[in-house]
Amino acid sequence: MATLTATKRRLPAPHPARDRTRILRLEPATTTQTGRERALAEARAREAGARLKLGLALVRAEQTYAQAVRSLEEFDEYLRAVRARVWTTPVISSAGRHRRSALA
Repeated sequence: MATLTATKRRLPAPHPARDRTRILRLEPATTTQTGRERALAEARAREAGARLKLGLALVRAEQTYAQAVRSLEEFDEYLRAVRARVWTTPVISSAGRHRRSALA
């Protein structure tokens, strides 16, 4: 004689539509990039890095140029002061003239 056994019934999902949608939404995010997409992303990253390096190099060049201009201006001022002292000092200018004329 057959005996009756209790079977466990599974409860239905509370929101089956949401579960399916959630699974569908996860699939595109888990796909891997193709070789072409990866190469494009790497090229864009290299380009961004190169642009950053170029910008920093231009800033550094401008700073170096400004420093060179300041140094040249200071050197010009120094030379003007030296020339003024040399040509206005009577001992150096007259002694130099007498020696030349005596040797000639």
